[in-house]
Amino acid sequence: MQTISAEEARSLSIDNNLEFQERKKQFNKALESCMAEIHAAAKAGSFRAKCYCRHYLLDEIAKRLNEFGYEMSLYNYSMSTLLQQEQGVVTNMYTFEVIWE
Repeated sequence: MQTISAEEARSLSIDNNLEFQERKKQFNKALESCMAEIHAAAKAGSFRAKCYCRHYLLDEIAKRLNEFGYEMSLYNYSMSTLLQQEQGVVTNMYTFEVIWE
């Protein structure tokens, strides 16, 4: 077992907090984008919307969509590589369908 100084512990805590904040920001952005797609599809009279998110957010997005009464369809579920516009980095994204009644 290794002990660390209070300064090192504080640094680790700040790093973890920044990672948490970034993940939460990405989650909110993905959920907002998906909800906009759902809204646009519903206005057009459809009961399906195509959404996408980063691979590590998929479970959290599915859980939140279920809380709102939507269902994630894995039938048209695929993994694609997309260019993340703001950073110019290639990232793995999952594309899926959201269905509702």
